Amino acid sequence: MNRSVIALCFWCISSVSSAQGPITWLNPQTVNTTIGTDWPRVAISHSRVIVAWGEFTSGTLLCRSFSNGSFGTEKILTPPGYAAAVFGLTGPDLKASGDSVFIVYAGYDGFHAYLQHSYDGGNTFSDTIRIDNIAGYYPQYPSLDIMPGGNPIISYAKLDFGFSDPQYVVTKSLDGGNTFSNPVDATLAVGANPCDCCPGTMVYRNNVACVIYRNSINNQRDMRVAISFDNAQTFSEVGNIDNNGWFFDSCPSIGGDGDLQGDTLISVFMNGLNGQKCYVSTLNVNTLQQGFQKQLFNLPDAGLQTHPRMAAKGDTMAVVWEQNIGSDRNIMFTYSLTGAAGLGQTVDTLSNILTDGFHTNPDIAYSDGKFYVVYADPILNKIYLMQGILYGTTGIDNTSAGLPSIQLSGDFEGNQIRIVNGESIHEAGVITIFSATGMPCESHVFPAFNKSQPIHLDHPLSNGLYFISLQTDSGVYTGKFIVSH
Repeated sequence: MNRSVIALCFWCISSVSSAQGPITWLNPQTVNTTIGTDWPRVAISHSRVIVAWGEFTSGTLLCRSFSNGSFGTEKILTPPGYAAAVFGLTGPDLKASGDSVFIVYAGYDGFHAYLQHSYDGGNTFSDTIRIDNIAGYYPQYPSLDIMPGGNPIISYAKLDFGFSDPQYVVTKSLDGGNTFSNPVDATLAVGANPCDCCPGTMVYRNNVACVIYRNSINNQRDMRVAISFDNAQTFSEVGNIDNNGWFFDSCPSIGGDGDLQGDTLISVFMNGLNGQKCYVSTLNVNTLQQGFQKQLFNLPDAGLQTHPRMAAKGDTMAVVWEQNIGSDRNIMFTYSLTGAAGLGQTVDTLSNILTDGFHTNPDIAYSDGKFYVVYADPILNKIYLMQGILYGTTGIDNTSAGLPSIQLSGDFEGNQIRIVNGESIHEAGVITIFSATGMPCESHVFPAFNKSQPIHLDHPLSNGLYFISLQTDSGVYTGKFIVSH
């Protein structure tokens, strides 16, 4: 039987830009094989996905990587004799840049906080490195970002021995995370009084350092940010990123997240003034003027919302959060290709593809045209990874620049597709074909791609629209084609 295919484009993603395009989600994959579902976090090292999580009872931290369509070996990060504080309120923070991967966490006993680093994309990790230098205080809720040169900058709460009087401080490394500077007061310097059980967030771009925290002055629990304009040497300003005016005489136990784009801080957070809802807001860090603030999902059946997390590259960004819908607890997702204002216009329930309905504590990362979301199911003792592929030109890391352009050829004789390329790609990659509804049809792993690479299909394709993805360590190519008999 002869077939024809209308070849559309097969893009090499290589620049930062913005356009509308669909997103297709692959089926959830189970990450963990042994213990723990607490506080999962995700980061991308080149095209390798790193997932870290913990186990509350033992304080064990674990991680596992995913690349070229398969998972690596599950690793225990915490050395013998060390236990991490990991439970529903706090846990590890994870970031990656190039081959460097950093994870920070507070010790289970509360006396110290630690970092472990990898310089080989998460294959191996260092021993624990102490990051605090605050004798007489407890370091809690460490959060990190990465400065130019691959150096980590970390905020953490400094609590007294009554676990009260919290103030956030910032420390940074100039040698790749092997040693850390003395802490700099962030919130005390601007007269703040942070909530003592709500984790803060460290955000850094171009010498501007922001510590996002929840206020507790006179029991007003709105979100604030302490700002430094001199590479975290001093903190001089405090900004209101949340103007709800929520008064609450107990601890909400929930922090926020954010990203700095130029002079605009984009923040996501929970506020309980009108029921526990998640919001997005923008703040100009130079003028301290708020741009806008809105709920991410405000339909009548949107119940308890918590744990918002975001990922962004240019105008391409997304937010995930946990939400009660009826008796189920689901993971919600919204994305935008036009900046923060586009968030919340469409909202998807990611976890409803699974039969059970208790999914918690999501996290999200973005790289080269793909969103990566992790979340936990503590009832089934599972952590899930979901991948969402954007089609069209989107905000991309520059690590894919210079990749050759590829086109999809329509040779369907003998049940095959042919990828035609001006240059050979001398590295392994995974080709995946998806239906128009986002369901994977089949995948093929190649050690390298020739200038004219045939792909022999395992199953015939019926008439319709299909998406195709080529993932290599250098970048991700996506495209679409139509099959007609």
